[in-house]
Amino acid sequence: MVKNMAEQENFTKCLVEGYQLNNTIQSLRNHIGVFKDVLERATATPIDIEIIKEMEKNIKSHLKKIRETPCMTKEMQNAVGIETMIIFKDYDVDLVFIPPDHPRIDTLLHTEFMNQNLTPELKKEVIRAKAFFKSSGVYGAEIGGIVGVAIEELIRRHGNLEKVCTVLLSSSDVPFIPDPAKPERNLLASIKKIRWKQIQTVCDGFLKSRTFKYRPYTKTEYLADRHEWNHIHFQRKRDRPTDFHSALSACNHALNEVKNREPEVKGTCDAYVFDEVLISYDVTPKQLPRQKLHCGPPLEMHESVRAFKTIYPETFEKDGKVCTLI
Repeated sequence: MVKNMAEQENFTKCLVEGYQLNNTIQSLRNHIGVFKDVLERATATPIDIEIIKEMEKNIKSHLKKIRETPCMTKEMQNAVGIETMIIFKDYDVDLVFIPPDHPRIDTLLHTEFMNQNLTPELKKEVIRAKAFFKSSGVYGAEIGGIVGVAIEELIRRHGNLEKVCTVLLSSSDVPFIPDPAKPERNLLASIKKIRWKQIQTVCDGFLKSRTFKYRPYTKTEYLADRHEWNHIHFQRKRDRPTDFHSALSACNHALNEVKNREPEVKGTCDAYVFDEVLISYDVTPKQLPRQKLHCGPPLEMHESVRAFKTIYPETFEKDGKVCTLI
């Protein structure tokens, strides 16, 4: 029984991983199709060509993983009546092996739902929207940004990137977009407050220009957008999500400590992970005054006022209290 359970668990894991790999391959192929349209229009930049080459390498890498998956033997395929996986010499693939009664995890539900509800035109618009948000540095839960399935759902609902940006700009706070797999869950829950402001800023710029250029988001762009901020550079320690959330949490904690001691201080934190971790903060005022106003008890509390003046000989009255500068 234990052996059967282990085999079943291994098989289930294999099915899920294989299904995800196949959808990754299809997604990469769709992206390549869009970029090759750009090539045919003779508007591709050198970086566009490099992106296509990298995607094609990723496809070969995923296919290699599928071929080397030990759990997907022909005996197992025949045992459950699934279709045979066929990999052609030219790296093509036909991979359909999720049984209809197999319990889907959320990722599979999302994929199935979107495959059924996104037309070919909408799928192209999804690729365009993802390219826009990636180029703007606001894509991915690992940096507190918008996730792929949220973009897919927004495109499904609103039709194109222009309308999605209009919707995102209409809300002061992160709106609630129900997850098709779990309607009680917000697909935009991954978005941090600082990233939400950034999303709205880039959407506003896009709606004004109606154009964008797809390119990797760089450290230079990040620093340029925050050229008046202070930045601290750290070495990478863990995976990207952990490094990001740890860095942002540390910055917010430190800023709150400063605010507790100096209530007049206002500030914002951000963090990003490239080849290193960047913690960024912006505070006002940039420099605290040499002297700070310190007020004591109300004037009608005579004993307390006398005690205050004993400690601070140079006092004055302000807003009904005895005060001094320290």
